Amino acid sequence: MNLLSETVPLRKPAGYSGYDLKSPLMPEPSPASRLDVIVRQLLRWRMVVLPVVAILFLFSLPIAARLEFDQSIESLYAEDDEYFSAYDRSKQLFGGDEFAIVAWPEDGLFEPDSDVVSERSRDRIEALGQKIAAVPGVYPESLQTLPAATDVQGRIGDSLRELGLPVVLSRIIDKFDFSAEQAQAVKLTESVLVGEDRHTTAIVIRLKPATTDLPRGETVARIRELAAAHNPPAFVVGEPVQVHDMFRYVEEDGRVLFHVSLLLLAGVLFLMFRTLRWVLLPLVVVLVTIRWTEAILVLSGAKLSMVSSMLNSLVTIIGIATATHIALRFREKRQSESISREAALADTVSELAPAIFWTCATTAVGFAALLSSEITPVRSFGLMMSLATLLVFVVVVLITPGGMARWRRPAAESSAPTIATRLLDLLIGDPVPARAERHLVRALGGVGQLVHHRPTTVGFTAAAIVAIAGLGITRLRVETDFSKNFRDDSSLVQSLNFAESKLGGVGTWEVNFTAPDELTPEYLELVRTIAAQLREEFGSSASEPESRAGRLTKVVALTDGLDLVPQKVGAGFLSKQFSLEQRLNMLQAIQPEFLKSLYNPEQGRMRIVLRGLERQPSASKLALISRVREIVREQVEVGIRNAEFGMRNEEQTGTGDAASSESESDDKNSALRTPHSALRTPRPAEATGLFVLLTFLIESLLRDQLVSFVIAAVGIGLMLSLAFRSVRLGIAALVPNLFPIVLVIGFMGWIGLPINIATAMIASVSMGLTVDSSVHYLAQYQRLRRQGESVAAALEKTQTSVGRSLVFANVALVAGFSVLTLSHFIPLVYFGILVSVAMLGGLAGNLFLLPLLLTYVDRESMPRDAEPPLAAASPANGADVP
Repeated sequence: MNLLSETVPLRKPAGYSGYDLKSPLMPEPSPASRLDVIVRQLLRWRMVVLPVVAILFLFSLPIAARLEFDQSIESLYAEDDEYFSAYDRSKQLFGGDEFAIVAWPEDGLFEPDSDVVSERSRDRIEALGQKIAAVPGVYPESLQTLPAATDVQGRIGDSLRELGLPVVLSRIIDKFDFSAEQAQAVKLTESVLVGEDRHTTAIVIRLKPATTDLPRGETVARIRELAAAHNPPAFVVGEPVQVHDMFRYVEEDGRVLFHVSLLLLAGVLFLMFRTLRWVLLPLVVVLVTIRWTEAILVLSGAKLSMVSSMLNSLVTIIGIATATHIALRFREKRQSESISREAALADTVSELAPAIFWTCATTAVGFAALLSSEITPVRSFGLMMSLATLLVFVVVVLITPGGMARWRRPAAESSAPTIATRLLDLLIGDPVPARAERHLVRALGGVGQLVHHRPTTVGFTAAAIVAIAGLGITRLRVETDFSKNFRDDSSLVQSLNFAESKLGGVGTWEVNFTAPDELTPEYLELVRTIAAQLREEFGSSASEPESRAGRLTKVVALTDGLDLVPQKVGAGFLSKQFSLEQRLNMLQAIQPEFLKSLYNPEQGRMRIVLRGLERQPSASKLALISRVREIVREQVEVGIRNAEFGMRNEEQTGTGDAASSESESDDKNSALRTPHSALRTPRPAEATGLFVLLTFLIESLLRDQLVSFVIAAVGIGLMLSLAFRSVRLGIAALVPNLFPIVLVIGFMGWIGLPINIATAMIASVSMGLTVDSSVHYLAQYQRLRRQGESVAAALEKTQTSVGRSLVFANVALVAGFSVLTLSHFIPLVYFGILVSVAMLGGLAGNLFLLPLLLTYVDRESMPRDAEPPLAAASPANGADVP
């Protein structure tokens, strides 16, 4: 049964004086009025239904409170995404690089004219380092400080003694001059542990993976407390800190601003309806829907993510819009038809329930299109929104009849007004027209006249707006500077500015490539060549961050650490030459994690760690990553082709297992000798790290949005065609919902709003925000046409009745979403702005384009008699407006 086309309003029998909800002798309903029976049953049992809903709501609260927020950046990528796959492989190979940096200005850092850290600074750095090492969530053995990293004299001496040097050399080790190695050690830590100005130092902290028992937020908060207590206060930066702050702001700001926006919405609704009942009813619908949705998600094991953080806001849009349509239609019934509250309520719900059902079903289908995404959180978001949208219909049907019904004795309505009755009307009375509503009705009538008399002008104007917006689309840019997600006055951005100006930035990443299972001088020369080429082509020592865009501020290779180790000690016959194996073991003694963090012999992989500025244009980042990867691939391919560093492939060595068993070393203390694993199909060089992941984050979210959008458009078009049993009407209703998408994206391009985390899915989200208006508009239009109204008359009445609901709902929601501009997280600000633009664009599309399209689409079914010209709002249509 087509509910929109077959549902008929309730008929009032002769002598009717209102529905007797308690009478058991109600006439047997016809199939066409089955929905009316359901409505009346809900009214009859409202004192049972409402308490049941209240009890279910209370039971859902503790369950909904357990809904978790997945705060991993990896969750925003598809499992087979090339950048995520490379990042995951690197974590498996080298243990992951989630580093935080605590940096501060330190006067007297070095002894005068020396590369030795002063005793005072050494004590201060080590004291803070010990406190940070004790923080849960920190790898204490991986903590890097300037005194420890540059203690060449002590660590080389200890490692030399362990090698079993001749007695004479062992006794005079402390007299050896390691000044060159000391200078090299300081150079190696430059832009990492010490600034180029030699008055800035830092502690580098490697963070453990975040878990339920070890939340990242507690670790970062504790590190920040220690940094703030330091004198002078230290800055805390690092990509894991940025990611943590992003999720923290989304969670905290989203929760606080959601409740603030509800309060603002309540104020706007009160100005519109001037009764508390019609303020609370929409808000109750929204809150019940959200809590039930969250409870269902918890029971299903789902989690919120960065993408699904928009859930509350979007449910608010759908819920408030639906309640606004009901309120205004109910008011029209009460004031223009002079029927009782129960009869007006029954008529209103039976008329609007089909439209509300198709609105929710169509919106759910639109969001379900996101299930085509390859990104798990995007699919989860589509499923969550589909569920929440359908729950809006359920909650409206359960709550609205009882919430709108009479809650005081009938005699009170006819008695003379008193202070008590006026106060009661303010609390639970019917919605009252807003003071400026007369002007709104006239304006909507004027829009109808414009569309009727000047359709060509309206059509060309819409086409011009689309063309201008289309030009704006060409100006779109993707924001990869992750720091742009935060306000400039935030502590995170200020810390970033300090680190990028004094320490060369915090954008840590890597390029890893194939390696032999045993290091050789030839292979290490290749590594040295690659590092030198990267420094030559991308190195920068400029002091201004702006001039270092697209540059590398640090290149760290295994050969840099190896240069700290002397090749021989002593002179003449009292000298000792060290092999590569011995030097690698000495390097491991000097810097315990340096070797294993750069070289994995079991998997045959080497990496070079890089650093660059986080705060630089996306084009510079993308070009840098691409060129670095290209350089390394070219160099490694040449090395493999020439076999100049002793690497073996499968054809040369046979199976990896055989080679491994034959080559296994007996020396358990050697850092060099490890089981052989033949290189079968070496992977090409891969650039990865959080810096790279964040750079390609938006691209990851955007990659399948076009497919999702097309599926959503087709799905919504089919649902609209099914709802109205007309492909032409379905297409006509779809066009106004495409208009705001073009408008929003073009608006972004013209005013320079970048595509970021919150705006990457704005096209798909916009489709679901505006379709409900089209359904309600067409439902009322069809209802009037079935009653014999001409196209012009039906459009006029629809424009001034449903049009008011559209304006009211959009004004209230735009006011509510304006609160998001107060967020600390810039994407939430953009989301609030763009959602408002989308709703206003949808309003324009439904008030201008939809009636224009209906004029042509429905022309064949118009009555044969000439259509009367559209008139301004008449008393018949505006009788309820004072």
